[in-house]
Amino acid sequence: MDYYLHISAQTCPPSYVFRIGRRVCVLINLNPEIIMIKRIRHIGIAVSDLEKASSFFKDVFNLSSTAFENFGELRFSFLPLDGTNLELLQSTTDEGVISKYIQKKGQGVHHLSFEVDDLWAELDRLKEMGIQLINEEPYRNAHNEWVAFIHPKSTFGILVELIQSSLEEA
Repeated sequence: MDYYLHISAQTCPPSYVFRIGRRVCVLINLNPEIIMIKRIRHIGIAVSDLEKASSFFKDVFNLSSTAFENFGELRFSFLPLDGTNLELLQSTTDEGVISKYIQKKGQGVHHLSFEVDDLWAELDRLKEMGIQLINEEPYRNAHNEWVAFIHPKSTFGILVELIQSSLEEA
């Protein structure tokens, strides 16, 4: 949610105001039309060979990848950029999600990941709007962050991942 901090309680509108002490209050904007995206967290790229893809980005664009990681049937690494990352994704099995994606569409952009402040509130907002979700309930990713995906049918053919970076328990 968007939070606005007012130093003087007298300047705060009466609705959605929570007073802290005598002079400070917080206005929480509950407008459902406001998108709660903070930034593009990463762009996921489906590759059939993580080592070759990583070498390519290093040799051609001088982008070094993070250490290779495994999570379920996925093997992946990140290429840090200014304020975001490219995520290289490879399946470790022929029946894996990325393998199936590559068989159907070829290597390339798999998903966009947006960081949000409150994943549960965002999912509720999207459900109310009739947006088709792949995950109606968030789950933990390899870095113990909460994630959920929006179906490409609702986003002009783009698989969208929402991610909440806070490690606090929900």
